[in-house]
Amino acid sequence: MTSGMRSLISHYVDKTEACYARALELQPAEDRKSLRPSLVMGNIYYAHFKRISRHPSDLWNHPPRLSPMHKIWLTWRAWRYEKKAAKKHLPATFDV
Repeated sequence: MTSGMRSLISHYVDKTEACYARALELQPAEDRKSLRPSLVMGNIYYAHFKRISRHPSDLWNHPPRLSPMHKIWLTWRAWRYEKKAAKKHLPATFDV
């Protein structure tokens, strides 16, 4: 892993974090219920992203894999949060 590759990965980790935050800001409140499946998948993608960001310069030795059970748990947790949050008008979030 060269320093240029580390710099590139670091740049995209920062950019990705900003894009996730922006996506949540732009989510229309009136579409919250219909976007629930997208938010659940976004949570799984965000979990992958967080794994990448923990070891950005060592992706080959620490691949960002999630077990099927972890994905099921993330799905359940995000679905439950979104169901409650939509009723209470709480902000959408990843990494619930």
